[in-house]
Amino acid sequence: IGPSLTIIESGTPSHPLALAANGTLTLHMRINGLTLDPAKAVGVNKPGRGHYQLYLDSFDPNTPLLNFVTDITTTSYTISAAQLVKAGAGPGIHTLFMILANNDHSIINPASGDSVTIRLGS
Repeated sequence: IGPSLTIIESGTPSHPLALAANGTLTLHMRINGLTLDPAKAVGVNKPGRGHYQLYLDSFDPNTPLLNFVTDITTTSYTISAAQLVKAGAGPGIHTLFMILANNDHSIINPASGDSVTIRLGS
């Protein structure tokens, strides 16, 4: 089937994770079939190695730069409210998408990832 990514924390539209207006939120990922490769996160693709990308509110594999926030090469990531505001988020409900990518930043095919819903404080 290919590599997979699962976000450990559970946040749904009916029960979003809280992120205070001046706070941070740490998310933990379980990654199977892909080795995170911080030293080569920008470079030539190597089979079975790569990173994942964070997207705000939507992800479309046909336009992978749309709603892109950052590249991540660790199994946990702390995101700040300020970072999301800079990416265009306002107070309210948002969905964060974590999508697996190759070293050259292309999306792994087939696209694989997970999402979590948060409530960004005002």
